[in-house]
Amino acid sequence: MRLPDAVRRLLATAALLCCATPAAAQQEADSLVARVQQLVNLGNRAGARAVADSALVIRTAGTQAYAEALYARALATADAASAERDYLRVGVEYPLSPRAEGAMMMAGQLKMSRGDRRSARQLFERLALEFPHGAQAARAGYWAGRLALEDGDVAQACQSLLLASERVPATDVEFRNQVEYLRARCVMPAGATHATDSTMASEPTTAEQDAGAAIQAEYSVQVAAYTRKRDADAAMSRLKTRGFQVRVVGTRAPYRVRVGRYATREDAVAAQGRMRRAGVTGTVVEAEPDES
Repeated sequence: MRLPDAVRRLLATAALLCCATPAAAQQEADSLVARVQQLVNLGNRAGARAVADSALVIRTAGTQAYAEALYARALATADAASAERDYLRVGVEYPLSPRAEGAMMMAGQLKMSRGDRRSARQLFERLALEFPHGAQAARAGYWAGRLALEDGDVAQACQSLLLASERVPATDVEFRNQVEYLRARCVMPAGATHATDSTMASEPTTAEQDAGAAIQAEYSVQVAAYTRKRDADAAMSRLKTRGFQVRVVGTRAPYRVRVGRYATREDAVAAQGRMRRAGVTGTVVEAEPDES
């Protein structure tokens, strides 16, 4: 008996996934999202949802491949509340996924569209805190600052907008103008150079920089930062099971999850590349002093 075409395609996809190398699996994940997006663009949302649902059936929860399928389902879903839930799951349950930042941004935008400004602001602030050097940092800071201004929380607004100003691409002139327009509403004390007494909590103070100037700098790859230590510990445990030398840095939020210590930035960049090929994204940062 001849199997239906849809069933044969599903079985073929399953065969590819079960035997794929990590690089091939990532390529398959990327093609899944691209296929779903293509179907959505063609107006075939039902077909896009069917492809995403089929992928979820054959993938294992807790894996990066499953996160890709969740992201694909969110793209295909017409119901905003359902899409928001899937985007949140990707951003919260799979913080090491390359889709996590974009998923959290989409969830925040959907919350705003539903009028849930408070939750949207919290999500944008979390996104800016956990991915301060990520691709969405500038826009997360902008929206967090804009909503904070509307709430009358000028101090927090100016802190978020400062991050946005520091992270906005130089080529995006229109967006920079939007950020600076809002920053003009920040009231700065006489002689101050920033809208707040300090920049983000993750940045070292001038005194700390001066104190460490005579010490040879080391570098690490930071993969995430969390407001709750238990989330950082959970991420550390997941990375340890994959063989990474990982630690949690900080005695208060943000709790930073960092991998390795490298004598030069070049060594850290090389490690960053190896991690990316293994499906873990991160940013090269100057390591904290080794107190051991």
